[in-house]
Amino acid sequence: MKVLKVSFKDVGISSRFDSSYHLSEGTKYLKILRSMPHKKLDDITSSIFTAGRSKRFYTGERYGFPYLSNSEVVKQNPIDDCKYNSKKFGYDEHSFLKEGMIVTGRVGAIGQTAYINSEFEEFRAMGSDNIIRIVPHDFRMSGYIYSFLVSKYGNTLLWKLAAGGVQPYISEDMIKDMPIPILTELKQEEIHKLIFEASNLRVDANKLLRVSIKEIESEFTFESPKKKFKINIQHILKGDKYTQEARLESDYYQPSTQNIIKQIQKRNWTYLGDIANEINRSGLRERSFVENGVPLITGQNLNMARLQGLKMLSRKFTRNIDRNTTDEGDILVSVQGTIGKIEYVYRNMYQGVFASEQLSKIKINSSKIHPGYIACFLRSKLGALQLLKHKTGSVIEWIKENNIASLIIPMPDDKGDKIGNNYNIATLKLEQAFQKENKAIQLVENEIESWQKS
Repeated sequence: MKVLKVSFKDVGISSRFDSSYHLSEGTKYLKILRSMPHKKLDDITSSIFTAGRSKRFYTGERYGFPYLSNSEVVKQNPIDDCKYNSKKFGYDEHSFLKEGMIVTGRVGAIGQTAYINSEFEEFRAMGSDNIIRIVPHDFRMSGYIYSFLVSKYGNTLLWKLAAGGVQPYISEDMIKDMPIPILTELKQEEIHKLIFEASNLRVDANKLLRVSIKEIESEFTFESPKKKFKINIQHILKGDKYTQEARLESDYYQPSTQNIIKQIQKRNWTYLGDIANEINRSGLRERSFVENGVPLITGQNLNMARLQGLKMLSRKFTRNIDRNTTDEGDILVSVQGTIGKIEYVYRNMYQGVFASEQLSKIKINSSKIHPGYIACFLRSKLGALQLLKHKTGSVIEWIKENNIASLIIPMPDDKGDKIGNNYNIATLKLEQAFQKENKAIQLVENEIESWQKS
């Protein structure tokens, strides 16, 4: 049990009586930061605001602006998998995200902080009312402020400021007085440059992925899903090579998905199971966590710009740990809860982690097809529609490994080398962005720690 005596002065300044506020690690960090040359966040920003809760009318991509929640802005490619708010009925100028903004979660996922790059502005992305926007006076300070807020010092202070029982929250007023250490101008410029370079790498990577996905999709025509349709009993009993059970869900026989499958089958095609060496799930149940072990990822960790705060599994007490640890060329698919999130493992932060039971791990036979091509295909509409076809369950949806093996894959003449190599390049750019961010954050933390020693 932690015990702390708090003076009346400290309670008066904070106006907080909850023990979690005064007993947090942030109390120590706050004293350190206030002993350094610093300015309040409010003093180095032109505005700190939320857009307010505007009306939302969700529509198709063609008729709407990308609409992002606080859990979506922290992804590698948030604009490629989001809802769209009507351009005609859901327009709110204050909701648009601008390059150089720093945004952080207001309710629930406190500390989810992102740097807004040019891609958000290019696509005119809107942010929800659960996002606090931080706009620096000087754009050249934006990367530095972001690095501090995602460092252990800034992130801990955000959690320290959070209030609420069931659902924690912070407000604009709560963070205005947060002390931001003022480093030398050269050091702040160095940190900002790293973040700016990282944001540009993500923009380049996402553009490359979009081009590759569009190249796969461009040869096919898509139909709108039908609400009513008829199925012959023979099709229900037939199944396929890998999924042989009789399925009664209407989604399984959706004509728009069947239309795509028929188009693929007019070409050179194969089942995914025929070109995979292995499709497996860990079956992890008992978990022994240690300080130094193998990082554990779940479906929530896929497609993130940063992997941080992961729990470590014991090598000694975790069954089949080597078999379920990711290696270069693996493809991860979320198969429980949110179905069909895809991550490609190629010399990036997803290599050498343990995939939980929420994920299926696919090992492609690279002599038959480029693994990057398969990952790109699964992220396209062609792959997504087929994955969702197999989902089942009521409260928690899921698919099985044999369902993944049943996916129909078009086989290009070059064995997918062009698209696969482009995906490799994009993945490396995303990893470089991750490493640059880490370096920037480490510089911030090193400067604060060196001040304590001086």
